[in-house]
Amino acid sequence: MEKIKRLNGWQRLWVLICVIYLILVSFGCYEEMPKKSSVFDEWSYDMIEVVKRNDPRLKELSLWEIKSKYRDIKDEELIKRIRNKFENYKSEFQEIDQKYQKELDVLLLRKFKTLGVFFLYWIIPSVVLYLIGLSIWWVYKGFRVDLEHKRRNS
Repeated sequence: MEKIKRLNGWQRLWVLICVIYLILVSFGCYEEMPKKSSVFDEWSYDMIEVVKRNDPRLKELSLWEIKSKYRDIKDEELIKRIRNKFENYKSEFQEIDQKYQKELDVLLLRKFKTLGVFFLYWIIPSVVLYLIGLSIWWVYKGFRVDLEHKRRNS
C-alpha cells in the first residue's frame, strides 16, 4: 500500500490504463483459447464427411445439414454413435481418431501457448507506454532545468 501512495499521477494513470487494457486482452484471450468442445466439433464433422462420401443417400446434403439433425447429442456421443453404426469405415475413422486424439493430447500446451501470446500482447504495449511516458518526463525535466537555470542567472 505504501508503494501505491508513492506513485505520482502519471504512474497511477499508467497503472489504470494497463488494468483496463488487461481486461480487454483477457476477453480476447478467452475467445481465442483452444477448447475441447471445438476439437470434438471438428472431429464429428470429419466423421460425418467420411460417412457422406461413402453413402449415396447423403450426397445431396451438406455436412451442416446432417449434423444439425443430431444437435441434441453432444459431439463426443455423436462420434461414438457414428463409429459404432458405420464399422465398415473403421480404417478411415482410425486416421481421423489419431489426428484428433493428438489434438486433444496437446490441448493443454496450446492453451498455455495462447496465454503466453496474450500475456505478451498485454505486457509489451504496457512497457512501451511506460517508457514513452518516462521519455516525455525526461525531456520535460530537461526543459525545466533550463528554465530554472535561466531564472537564477537573470
